Amino acid sequence: MKTIQAALELVEYGEVEKGLDELSKLLPRATDDEKYSVAEVYYQLGFLREAKDLLNSLLEIYPTETELILMLAEVHIDLDEEEQAIILLGQVDEEEEEYPRVLLLLADLYQMQGLDEVAEQKLLKAKQLLPNNSILQFALGEFYSGRGNYKQSIPYYEEVVKVENHVGDISVHLRLAESYASTGLFEEAFTHYEKGLADKVEIDSLFGYACSAYQVENYKTAINKLLELKDMDPTYSPLYLVLAKAYEAEELITEAQEAIQEGIKVDEYNKELYVFGGKLAMKLGNYEQAKILLVKARELDHESIEAAFLLTRIYINEGDFEKVVPIVEAAIESGDEDPQMIWDIAIAKKELEEYSDALKHYRAAYTFFKDQPDFLEEYGRFLLEEGLRQEALVQFKHLLSIDQARIDIEELVLQLENES
Repeated sequence: MKTIQAALELVEYGEVEKGLDELSKLLPRATDDEKYSVAEVYYQLGFLREAKDLLNSLLEIYPTETELILMLAEVHIDLDEEEQAIILLGQVDEEEEEYPRVLLLLADLYQMQGLDEVAEQKLLKAKQLLPNNSILQFALGEFYSGRGNYKQSIPYYEEVVKVENHVGDISVHLRLAESYASTGLFEEAFTHYEKGLADKVEIDSLFGYACSAYQVENYKTAINKLLELKDMDPTYSPLYLVLAKAYEAEELITEAQEAIQEGIKVDEYNKELYVFGGKLAMKLGNYEQAKILLVKARELDHESIEAAFLLTRIYINEGDFEKVVPIVEAAIESGDEDPQMIWDIAIAKKELEEYSDALKHYRAAYTFFKDQPDFLEEYGRFLLEEGLRQEALVQFKHLLSIDQARIDIEELVLQLENES
């Protein structure tokens, strides 16, 4: 005579269809323990409705059985029946040994509903009941890191890593590394990335390790890890910008440029690659190449303030003042202009003989550069050209208070005072 156990073994050994067919025939004569075993199999195989029906029938007989309640709650969750799961879990007495597990499930449910504060309360209550339980410590670490509260997650992960390196297949060291890196503690992140990746190499974590190495100025390690990552997955586009920056930090400018070009081939819409490529070209004095890259960056993001700033610097140095004006005006309109750009447009307007606009921009730039001798001299001489001698005198006197060695300015001040 065929038995439930024999049918379950058929499922276990891969004859799933035959085993399930046997189970459906034998279930009416099965014991309650056997029905529970069948419900587990149904749940594992994804036959959620069948598992739900069996568990409900068992709960009618054993209404306070916590294991039944917990499994049925998990079935409800997988069926997107969160409210039924919450009601069911609310029936478990707080004195039950499995109550912390109930609280964990409730925390998951409330998070799914966006009720993070309630979920947090459930997790903290579970921790009170089992203060040294590493699963609960890990759950709290996951909760806080998942909300972006990385600083709060660190103490919980630290408690877990004292007793075990993994929870399931998750590396606690790598979780700690991510949390430390996200709070700017790159030395600590570097250490935990090293330990976590010693067990298992994960692409995102390898990138995090390289970024932490870069942040602590361990550029050679950053380069080596990024090259390792590139060998694993050359389409992992974020690696190229960091690789280029690490090469630049090591003064390997040619290699940095090659990394940028490779990155652009992988992700042609990444404006940061073009901006940094423009910087590198400027560093080598290749301004034509810099302009091509920076113009492309602005095509991708017209509001890229860094690209706009670098372009205006090039155009000012080349005397191409007509190109400076629209770039800076667009930046001013967006409210994201760099103070240097205000000075630049003042220069451009002066050179284009739009003197009233130039004066307006010089006055705006004064707020940022009032203690910079070069600006004060330029501004003062412009004021003189515009016949604003008293205003010019004020700027020159201020310049002298900063740099008493400027004999030429001292003589100019005396001349202006004698004329007034």
